[in-house]
Amino acid sequence: MPKSNYITKQKKSMEVKDTKFFEQFIAELKVGYRYILHNRQIWILYVIMLSYPLSLRTINSLLPIFSKDVLKVGAAGFGYIDAGFALGAIAGGFILPVIVKKWGIGILGYSILFFSLSFNLFTGILGYFLVGCTFQTRIAYLTTIQYEVDIEVQGRVHSFYNTFVSLFALLVMLGILSELISSRLLFVSQGIIILIVTMAAMYFIPKKSVNQSYSA
Repeated sequence: MPKSNYITKQKKSMEVKDTKFFEQFIAELKVGYRYILHNRQIWILYVIMLSYPLSLRTINSLLPIFSKDVLKVGAAGFGYIDAGFALGAIAGGFILPVIVKKWGIGILGYSILFFSLSFNLFTGILGYFLVGCTFQTRIAYLTTIQYEVDIEVQGRVHSFYNTFVSLFALLVMLGILSELISSRLLFVSQGIIILIVTMAAMYFIPKKSVNQSYSA
C-alpha cells in the first residue's frame, strides 16, 4: 500500500473517532440537562450555586482595577492582595464546618462587602483573605446537590453545569461594566447578590440538608 494512501486512511479514521467522541459528549450533556430540567429542587440548587463561580470571575476581573484606581497600591499591592485570597482558600478548606455552623453559608456576601470598603493595602489583604476563606462555603451547596442527584448521573449533571458556567462566563463582558460603573460599587453589588442568594437558599433548601452536607 502506498504511504500516501495509508496516511489518508489514518486521517479519516481519526476524524471518525473525533466525530463520535463529540457526538457522545453532546449526548451526555443532554442527559445532564434533562435531569436538571425535570427536577425542580436540583434546578433551584444549581441556580443558587451559579452565583459562586460568576462572583469569583467578577471579583477576579475587577481586582486589578480596584487595586490600581481605588486602593492605589500598584502592581506589588495587587500581588499581595491576590495572595491573600489563596491563603484564605487554604484556611477555609480546613475550617469550613466551623464557618457554616457559626456564621452560615451567607458569610461570603459579608466578606465581599467588607473588601469593598477596604481603604489601604492591609484592609485589602485582610478583606480578600476573608473572601477566599468564606468562598469555600460553596462546597456546602455542592455537597447538598450531590446528595439530591442520583449517583448514576452525577457526573453528567455536574458536567453540564460546568459547561454552562464556562460558556456563560465568555459572554459576560466585565471589562465594559468596569468602565461604566465604579469597581467599588460592583464589589458591593456582588456582596448583595450573594446575600440575596443565601436568603433564597434558606427558603428552598431544608436546613437539615445543609447540615448533612458539611457534617458528612
